[in-house]
Amino acid sequence: MDGIFQMYGDMRVNLRFSIKLRIYAIIGLSFCGLIGLGAVQVSNLATALREQRQGELSHLVETALSIVKAEYDGAERNKTSDDAARGRAAEEIGRLRYGNGDYFWINDLAPRMVMHPIKPELNGEDLSDNKDPTGKRLFVEFVETVKRQGSGFVEYHWPKPGKETPQPKLSYVAGFAPWGWVIGSGVYIDDLEAQVWTSARDVIIAALSVIVLLGAITLVIARRMSSALSSMTSALLALGAGQFDVELPGLDRSDELGEMARSIAQFKIGAAEKAREEALVEEQRRVHAEQVKAMALKEMAETVERETNTAVGEVADGTARMAENATSMNETARTLGHNSSSVAAAAEEALANAQTVARASSQMAGSISEIATKVSSSRELTRRAVLASTDAQSTIAKLSEAAGKVDTVTNLISEIAEQTNLLALNATIEAARAGIAGRGFAVVASEVKSLAEQTAKATSEISQQISEIQESTHASVQSICAIGEVIRNVEVVSTAIADAIEEQNATTLEISRTVEETSLAAREVAAQIASVSREAAETGRRASEILDGSVNIARKVDVLRTTLVRVIRTSTTDVDRRLATRMEIRRPGTVLVAGIPFNVTVRDISAGGARVDDIPTRWPIETQVQLRIEGTSAALTGTIARIDGESALVRFTLTEAERSVLDELVRAA
Repeated sequence: MDGIFQMYGDMRVNLRFSIKLRIYAIIGLSFCGLIGLGAVQVSNLATALREQRQGELSHLVETALSIVKAEYDGAERNKTSDDAARGRAAEEIGRLRYGNGDYFWINDLAPRMVMHPIKPELNGEDLSDNKDPTGKRLFVEFVETVKRQGSGFVEYHWPKPGKETPQPKLSYVAGFAPWGWVIGSGVYIDDLEAQVWTSARDVIIAALSVIVLLGAITLVIARRMSSALSSMTSALLALGAGQFDVELPGLDRSDELGEMARSIAQFKIGAAEKAREEALVEEQRRVHAEQVKAMALKEMAETVERETNTAVGEVADGTARMAENATSMNETARTLGHNSSSVAAAAEEALANAQTVARASSQMAGSISEIATKVSSSRELTRRAVLASTDAQSTIAKLSEAAGKVDTVTNLISEIAEQTNLLALNATIEAARAGIAGRGFAVVASEVKSLAEQTAKATSEISQQISEIQESTHASVQSICAIGEVIRNVEVVSTAIADAIEEQNATTLEISRTVEETSLAAREVAAQIASVSREAAETGRRASEILDGSVNIARKVDVLRTTLVRVIRTSTTDVDRRLATRMEIRRPGTVLVAGIPFNVTVRDISAGGARVDDIPTRWPIETQVQLRIEGTSAALTGTIARIDGESALVRFTLTEAERSVLDELVRAA
């Protein structure tokens, strides 16, 4: 609940409307109310017209229904034919007319047309599929209404003579159960809509007329009230800004706005009096503060003058000591420069010697490098010879092994030759035993024996050759082994020589690098000595500048002391001048700057200066000006002391004649 009230309060704060808008809102609400009332009236009129038309139509149909009931009752009472009674009733109803030729019809519950006075060709026709332009099956709807309610109204559209489009039509149907009849009649109701629209137009015209009249009156009232309230608001804003001479509108009005204006006038009088009292209190407070400030400034001036004299003496002593130190520094720098030159010459000589040693070291390093290259090549050749001797030993060993295998084969062949020789001997013996039959075999055996002997002889020679080869191979293996051992000894010596040469080369390179670093260090020392010499010269120059500056500082400190004392005394004088009472005059005036006049408004004036408003430009501080005030005989001389927005404070520097003019102006104010 509190949240709802809070939200409502926020809405009231945010939705602030002026009185003019509220009055206009009343006009708008009145217009909406009149339109609403008119709409209700038109709606009631439409309902009343429809109900009136429905009542008339139902009454007419009930009249026709009474004719049918009368014929039915007569037939029942007189015991006459029912068909004759139906014919009489239909004929009598067919002659009935009302309005602009409106009629009645009769259909049954099939539905079939029983009697239609305008279109008799429909009599007896089935009307189930008879539809209006909107698709409604009229006679089926008539029958359903009678079955459901006994009687009722049915709306539909039907062509109307003289109209291009179908018009709304209202029919009332009532059922007569004994005969199964539906008696109905219908009327067009488009004239009802025309009457409703005519009535709505009249209501709108009347509402607009009332609104225009009410709006004109309200507009005049709202403008007058808004104008008066705006004027009072402006006056209140001016009063809030301290402008108590503002004119209050509406004091002569006799309504609530007049009472408000008179109340504001009383408030203005009280506020002006209070502002004057506050201004007086503020002026007294300002005068007291200025007096205190003046006394403080006077004491400060005396203290500053006393202290600055002491400080200037101390600064003078300090500058004298500074001058002595600067002179000593200059002499030291000169001596340092001379010594630096000697050291630089020695460093240059050391640099030349180091460069000579560096060149010799570089040449020796080149020679050692070349020897190392030769030794490395010899070492490589020795390594290859060792590998070749190893390969030769391996090859000769394989040759000795092959010779041994050949010796084995030779022994085998020798054994085979001996066996063959034995076989040949046996064959010869057997051939001799055979006699003549074995003679041919003996020849063959002889040849085989001869071949075996030759083979044995050849094998013996081969064995002898192989023995010689094995002896030579063994001697070669021993020689190659000896050569390999010698070559390996040469390789060891070459490796030792190469390692010694590499070590000597590294030592030579280290000597060369050390000599080069010594050369660089000597060069850097020479450069540093040169820099020291330059710095010594610069130190001497700065010492001379310090000597000159110390004298200048002493002179400027004395000038500062004099200026500070003068400024403080001048400030004290300005404070005394600001203590003078200011008079508010608000007169037109002219400020003459560099011979160019500028129109201003002089707000207030005192013996020490004046404040002017509406300045056209911001003049520089301490600009010489002449101020001429309307009603005075001479211009007042002064300078611009301060600029505040469009206001300027002029400090007077008056002659005796100008002083008399100012005194006369102050007395007149």
